[in-house]
Amino acid sequence: MAKETHPNDVAPVADGVQQPPLPTADAIALGQRGASRRRFARAGAGATGVLLTLASQPGMACDICMSASGYQSYSKTMTHASSRVEVICSGRGPSYWSQTGNWPSGCSASSLFGKHFECVGFSQYTYGSASCMKILTWQPQSVAAYMMAMYLNVLKGYTSFMTVEKVRAMWKEYIETGYYTPTAGVRWYTPQILFYLSGTMS
Repeated sequence: MAKETHPNDVAPVADGVQQPPLPTADAIALGQRGASRRRFARAGAGATGVLLTLASQPGMACDICMSASGYQSYSKTMTHASSRVEVICSGRGPSYWSQTGNWPSGCSASSLFGKHFECVGFSQYTYGSASCMKILTWQPQSVAAYMMAMYLNVLKGYTSFMTVEKVRAMWKEYIETGYYTPTAGVRWYTPQILFYLSGTMS
C-alpha cells in the first residue's frame, strides 16, 4: 500500500519542542476498532479517556453520530449514549463508495478531488489532481479517503450532523496544518481524525 504523504510530516513546534512525525495512514489499523479506540483514548479526546458507550456495542452501525465539536464536548462530559440527540446516521465508508455506482448528484467518480476540496501547495498536484474515485482507492485508509466518504454521505443525506462546509473546513485545516481543531485548545492529528470519521460510518 502506498504511504500517505502530507506536506506537514512534522507537527508544528509548540513551546520550542519539536513534535514527533505524524503517523502514516498505513499505521492506522481501522479494521481493528478495539485497538483504534484504545489508541484514541491514550491520545486523548480532550485528555478524558472517556469514550462513547455506544462504541462498544457491535450491533450499532455507527459509533459517533455528531459533529466534531459536539463529539469533543460529549466525550468530556457525557458517559451514556441515551443523552444524545437523535440524528440520521447511516454513513458509508470509502470501500462502499468505491464499489457502488449509486453516487449522489453533485459529485461523480471521475470529477477531481480538487473541485470539491481546497488543495494548496504540494497537495494541488497530488490530491487536487486525482479523481474522487482515485482518492477512495489509492489510499483507502487515509484521511483524504475518509473525508471523501464523509462528503458523499452528506450529499446523499446519510448524515444529519455534518454539512459540506464543515467537511471542507476540516480538510482545509488538516491539509494546511497537519491537524484539525474541533474546539479551542484541542488538536486532532491523523489518528484522532480517522477514529472520528470511521466512527460515523458502518
